[in-house]
Amino acid sequence: MGIEGVLPEGMLTTTVDKVVNWARTGSLWPMTFGLACCAIEMMAMAASRYAVARFGAEVFRGSPRQSDLMIAAGFSYEVVTAHNGCLQMEPAPMIREIVAEIEGGAARPAISNRFHQTLAVMLAEVCQRLGSEKSVGEVVLSGGVFQNLTLRSRLTGLLAAAGFRVYNHQRLPPNDGGLALGQAVAGRAIYQHGDRHGMA
Repeated sequence: MGIEGVLPEGMLTTTVDKVVNWARTGSLWPMTFGLACCAIEMMAMAASRYAVARFGAEVFRGSPRQSDLMIAAGFSYEVVTAHNGCLQMEPAPMIREIVAEIEGGAARPAISNRFHQTLAVMLAEVCQRLGSEKSVGEVVLSGGVFQNLTLRSRLTGLLAAAGFRVYNHQRLPPNDGGLALGQAVAGRAIYQHGDRHGMA
């Protein structure tokens, strides 16, 4: 017979973990974090109109390890697992929302800002999921898309906040310029070793 058999009727039993986790569901700790418009949403949430203190969520923390919530406003998207087991980013919801905002007359700079934010968040989510599955803590950002300073800086910030060590190009461009140099180095090495098969 357990303890329930000797307690008066109406008494509940549980574990400390369950009580603490139940309390946390109504007492989120947001992270002090904001990228462009996201910071405005964060401040509005804490101000008198919305007053998240009513829900016990006014304790802003400075580290993602101490936080339950990070506000990153953007468009909708999906990250799904494809039939081959690979993660696949699905931007269709974002594209539909962008079209709707354009048709509704939304300001182009605001749409662009949210697009870049959504893309950065989507990429960061993929990196976090893969990093957790594969026990990887480093990310290299390379390729022509990372000539986009807005995307690169936002993604770098998100990944760093998640605990990743992020590598960006320093001396060479991330686009075809860096690729061309790599091809030239590889071609020279092949030529010097006498393996000229397939070379123009």
